Amino acid sequence: MQFCPGVGPERAPLLEKLDVLTVGDLLLRKPKRYEDRREGASRVEVGEYCALTLDVISFKLNRTKARKLTLFEVKARNRETSQEVSLLWFNNPYIAQNWERRPPESVSVFGRVKLSRSGKIQIIAPEWEPLYQDAELQVHTQRIVPVYALTEGISQRLMRRILWNLTQQITELASEDSDWLPLSGDLTPWHEALAQLHFPDSFAAAERARRRLAFDEFFVWQTLLALRRLRRIQEKATPLQPTGKWTSAALQAAGITLTPAQSRCLREISADLMLDRPMNRLLQGDVGSGKTWVALLAMLQAVEAGRAAALMAPTEILAQQHYNNFRKILGPLGLTVGLMTGKTKTQSGDFFRPHLWVGTHALFQDSAELPDVALVVIDEQHKFGVEQRARLRRKGQNPHTLVMTATPIPRTVALTIYGDLDVSVIDELPKGRGSLRTHIREHTALPKVWKFVKEQCAAGRQAYVVYPIIGPSEAMEDVKSVEAEAGELERLLAPHQIAVIHGRVPSAERDARMAAFRKGEVSVLVATSVIEVGVDVPNATIIVIENAERFGLAQLHQLRGRVGRGPHPSHCILVLGKKNSAARERLAILEETRDGFRIAEADLEQRGLGDLLGVKQSGREHFRIGQITKDLDIITSARARAETLLKENPTLDGAPWSELRRRVRHLARTLQSHLVDRA
Repeated sequence: MQFCPGVGPERAPLLEKLDVLTVGDLLLRKPKRYEDRREGASRVEVGEYCALTLDVISFKLNRTKARKLTLFEVKARNRETSQEVSLLWFNNPYIAQNWERRPPESVSVFGRVKLSRSGKIQIIAPEWEPLYQDAELQVHTQRIVPVYALTEGISQRLMRRILWNLTQQITELASEDSDWLPLSGDLTPWHEALAQLHFPDSFAAAERARRRLAFDEFFVWQTLLALRRLRRIQEKATPLQPTGKWTSAALQAAGITLTPAQSRCLREISADLMLDRPMNRLLQGDVGSGKTWVALLAMLQAVEAGRAAALMAPTEILAQQHYNNFRKILGPLGLTVGLMTGKTKTQSGDFFRPHLWVGTHALFQDSAELPDVALVVIDEQHKFGVEQRARLRRKGQNPHTLVMTATPIPRTVALTIYGDLDVSVIDELPKGRGSLRTHIREHTALPKVWKFVKEQCAAGRQAYVVYPIIGPSEAMEDVKSVEAEAGELERLLAPHQIAVIHGRVPSAERDARMAAFRKGEVSVLVATSVIEVGVDVPNATIIVIENAERFGLAQLHQLRGRVGRGPHPSHCILVLGKKNSAARERLAILEETRDGFRIAEADLEQRGLGDLLGVKQSGREHFRIGQITKDLDIITSARARAETLLKENPTLDGAPWSELRRRVRHLARTLQSHLVDRA
């Protein structure tokens, strides 16, 4: 990067702070906005920004000895109106030196108009540059000008000048057939798109350029996903033919009737399991939509075919809950269930080979022998790393894979991050659920909140109280914690018993407290977001979430899904911190709707892709130009073109595709673990 013109060894480290390591990174650094600095784009009005062409009359540097201040003043005449204009710079001797070294006869300026006491027009510290005979050479004025996100030591003028020189060089060297992506059709040539992204002829041209470069990003991504789909189709797996024996028996034993959406998804999964290639399917559905039942019935199809299945859960609490529920349903039918967590392991061997395994990350340990597993179900799959998922899939003989998520996924994300998966969606809730209302409250309303909780507990209901952190933190002194508030809650909610669970509570004790809450022996469960997924207590009708502004919308939606699971009216109360009243507007959508897909869309726009998936993004962004919140048509087009290309050329042979091959390989190598990498 340091050899790029205008950068050098001193500026290269500064650009690295902006995640600019190569010339390519720099060229794909999209402006955060544009300013229209063309003359005539705005009128000359006091207090407003405008662009002017001025003929220089004189300039002078004035110094004030007493206060050691400098004032550099340029007197000029507006070429259009002949009105005199003063340009003023305070304490900027560099500007004076620049003018004295190369006095311009005419300048183009952009700045905010003021009036002096005498009524003359002034512009303080304007953006300026000499007026070139060739208008296309203007970089900072007389055009639509890019404005970049910067770091200390890199100015807008410097960034523009570096990118101007780069784009000019690329344009000069480019030819009609020099595009890295040889796709015919409606694509703007690559070199033109780069030039127009940074120095557009119009706002429409800037958007066309962005869309072309966004297509490039999405096309590489979709090509990688399409290659994986092709490779997976060529793999072999054991077909699992259903008999209906155990699935029917399990439904009858539990007294469950599937919803139409559950039945549809189960048919899609069952059809995949009967094929001789490995299923790779995502099952998504809103909180409480019944995904676990669909997964269990799919696992029983493996049992009907004489094989075993395994379900991996993200927490010991959830694994234990699945284990208990499965044993309760399947035990009387003569089916066995094994449990494998970090601290609990049901031994397998000649005398005990369970039909179903349930566990946590312990399932993928080398010591865990699962030779009969023909179906792997991964619950809340984004909680696991890439290698963890891959190691679990290597158990058995190329097992079928079903991944589940209760975080509703917008269509744009499904087509990109999960683009190599077939998708089934449970888009309705089971009948018999009570109403669920969400309320946003200021911290001053807490006395009324606790009174309401006590009334509900007195009526036989139960409640959750959730805090963002386990213990007090000096770095987050305004954020409440479980450990700091539990004692006070015990006093406020007496005589109703409370229990505390969080990540530092020993697992055996945590399980015991959770079991007591399920049995109704505990009225209030005080916790962190450890209860976010899968905890199912139909009698719980209230969840109070303090410092709600600390959570994302999708996570809050998950948390409130802990209530409203029984027939009783339920309430989710979001309590704002003392200094976070402004968060009310962001959280308002939770009051308006229970539609998880709408909420996920809003969360995606507000917090970005990494947070939506449950983890912060680390490393460099994969979509620097593309906007996953609004580029559905580009994503769809890129997917279609990638599939068409690979049908004709599945190995991307030939010189025209060498750059595409390189980019796809690079993406495959560098894909971060928080994104779905199923290679």
